[in-house]
Amino acid sequence: MKYIAHRGNTEGITEFENKIEYLKHAYSLGYGLEVDVRYHKDKLYFGHDEPQEEIDNELLILPDVFVHLKDFKSVELLAHRKDLNMFWHNNDEMVFTTQGNIWCYPGNNIIHPKSIWLCLNDTTIPTDIPDIYGICIDKMKI
Repeated sequence: MKYIAHRGNTEGITEFENKIEYLKHAYSLGYGLEVDVRYHKDKLYFGHDEPQEEIDNELLILPDVFVHLKDFKSVELLAHRKDLNMFWHNNDEMVFTTQGNIWCYPGNNIIHPKSIWLCLNDTTIPTDIPDIYGICIDKMKI
């Protein structure tokens, strides 16, 4: 099972989330990444609520990097990319990523070898984790 650093967070939520060096650091520790990508003024940026830094394409294509598209324009611009594992959602209980993972909204965990559970903020990570692909968390409690 893979642990996925939500926005690069490994020790809890910080002001550095979705920043390139922060993301690279989490990845260097062996964690997968969930990164937020959004469109702004003819460019794509990392950022959850607002653009922060222009995207790093080399980072986006690494294994176990999950690209959370934040707006319709980013979907439109990246939909052709077969090398990215992307998803977009609004209030869905789960969505499929472009490479076939099942991204589960917190509390809607399904047991499947391709599912990824979100255990964000201070959510308790289950102690008995079944056969799933991974858990996306802000603070690695392992």
